[in-house]
Amino acid sequence: MLRRFTVGRQERGFLFNGPDYVRMLRPGVHWVFGLGRTLQKVSTTGLVLEGADLDVILRDPNVWQDVVVADLRDDERALVWVDGRIHFVLGKGRVVLWKDLREVKVDVVKAEPLRFEHPLLGAILETPDLDVSSVRPVFSRLPWRRAQHRTQSAINYLKTYFWRLRGEGVFAHKSGAVW
Repeated sequence: MLRRFTVGRQERGFLFNGPDYVRMLRPGVHWVFGLGRTLQKVSTTGLVLEGADLDVILRDPNVWQDVVVADLRDDERALVWVDGRIHFVLGKGRVVLWKDLREVKVDVVKAEPLRFEHPLLGAILETPDLDVSSVRPVFSRLPWRRAQHRTQSAINYLKTYFWRLRGEGVFAHKSGAVW
């Protein structure tokens, strides 16, 4: 039996023969021969690709052109940048992100050292999805005369940032330096 499947411009189609994954269909009209063929359409307008058959679908090399896979171990975290702006921080596990409509970049960092360092730390900490709580700098406890000689840049330099678990996600935690 010959069937016609149409996949929209912001969609991808996953072709199944019964419960078995066959291949991914790109936008356009596709004629498929065979009985029991079904098409599962997925929108690429969302950022995250989710599904029950994700492990099987990711084995297809044709899918790799349209997605970025962040498969993180227990001691790794990922900074997800979308169109040049930090979007969120990922904890351990696998997340598949669409890169069809946007530029997606994933920076994997080790979370084993508790101190979190990154060249764009200021931009990362301004992200609304991050839970950043501040502790007063250690200089506030020093006598006033000693504290007035410290510049603001020295205070900012002494602030350190650590990884902290919160719920299921991982977020950066900001705290003051301890002497």
